[in-house]
Amino acid sequence: MNAIKERKIVYTSGQIAERVRAMAAEIDAFYGDEPLVAVCVLKGAVFFFTDLVRAMRSENLELDFVRLSSYGKGASSSRHVVFSKDVDCDITGKHVLIVEDVVDSGLSMQFLMRQFEARGARSLRLAALVDKNERR
Repeated sequence: MNAIKERKIVYTSGQIAERVRAMAAEIDAFYGDEPLVAVCVLKGAVFFFTDLVRAMRSENLELDFVRLSSYGKGASSSRHVVFSKDVDCDITGKHVLIVEDVVDSGLSMQFLMRQFEARGARSLRLAALVDKNERR
């Protein structure tokens, strides 16, 4: 019989909700009335993304989605990242906010930011629920 691991709550749902609201307010203050494209990294970030954009007050917000694949065996990345679903909108000259649930090695986000920079995004920023910077 498998032993059940004891779980420790790091953040409560209330703490997460409070932080998401605070992040939304920071994003609103940063972009003001400027047009913004918020890009959700599927599939993991969908609930964080939904909560974040609902908490934002921007009236000039466009939503889009990407899905990235990293081909490799096991839990480690192959360092080769490709789109399995690309954005549908043209990001040329637009502010782009990438929304990701967990940034681990950072390789996928580096890939995505390079891609969007090459496409002429006016600015690029990343909103992440969890940043595992100790893994980089």
